[in-house]
Amino acid sequence: MVGAPFDDDAGEDAGAVYLFELQGNNWVQKAKIKASDAATNDQFGAAVAMVGGYIIIGSPYDDYGKYNGAGSAYLFSYYYPDDMPELITKLTPNNPKNGDQFGK
Repeated sequence: MVGAPFDDDAGEDAGAVYLFELQGNNWVQKAKIKASDAATNDQFGAAVAMVGGYIIIGSPYDDYGKYNGAGSAYLFSYYYPDDMPELITKLTPNNPKNGDQFGK
């Protein structure tokens, strides 16, 4: 996985994550993941992690409710090599504040 937090496909700096798999001797792009609710300046993909069958992707400048830049993280299920990433849930803090950058 490679984060591209300044990807503009879903809005300026909305972000994306590229998922690659090894095929023979070559790394081939398998998927490009974007937030389902992508918005300008969210920077989805600023942090990425994969554990077991799960991918978590940070979106530190996501505006959560009335809070600007509170941030969020997206949890996906992914079972290599057969599945494509599937969103399980969007994670947000219980007590968000402006500029928290949760998910960074």
